[in-house]
Amino acid sequence: MRTATHESPPSHTAQSSGIFFLEYFDGQLRKIFCPKNIFHEHQLRGVLQSLLFGSCVPYAEGCSIPTGISKSVIESTRCGHTPQAAIRDLVTFFKHNFTASQQSAFNDLGFCLETTPNTARISVDGEKNSIQVCHGLNLPDSKNSPFYTPSEQEVKKAATKLASILRHAHDVTLVTLARSNRDGYVPRKIQPFIEQELIEAVRDMLQHKNTGMKVNYDSNLMY
Repeated sequence: MRTATHESPPSHTAQSSGIFFLEYFDGQLRKIFCPKNIFHEHQLRGVLQSLLFGSCVPYAEGCSIPTGISKSVIESTRCGHTPQAAIRDLVTFFKHNFTASQQSAFNDLGFCLETTPNTARISVDGEKNSIQVCHGLNLPDSKNSPFYTPSEQEVKKAATKLASILRHAHDVTLVTLARSNRDGYVPRKIQPFIEQELIEAVRDMLQHKNTGMKVNYDSNLMY
């Protein structure tokens, strides 16, 4: 593996997958792509996977954009006048610096906005929306939050305990659930299952109290 410099240590979750240049790679993504909304996030996720896992390097000699990729998506999500060569260099870095197993880890984690578009919209420092690998932000020695993926049985057990606790709560009028999947805290593969179990736990509590339930989803949730 070639060596590369990065400004800070790689994230804890990525480190467990053996990805040592993640911070550098994320930095290049931020310079190239500036998705403006949740729809761009969804489109760009597919585009990046096609670009990175294609058989050749886009914009390099003899290599065209993979079939199925909309050039309009690339153009509408690029930051300003970022040259096409930057995309070529990004893909080249990815293919040359990460092993097959590490690239597979990227594919599992996926790509997403750093935060919900609503957060960027009210930012006081002019923060723009940017794309990154959906990974946790637990840097080594900074937080005691080890990377762990629970089994479905463990999720069910935790949800059952939560339902029991909620039954004894008084005057509950609102319950807020946070997915935490853009930052990788909740693995994408099991996020739908965890969410459903939590909703059922809340529903159980409300039925126990003979109270109706309405589930509302934020329009900017990652999908």
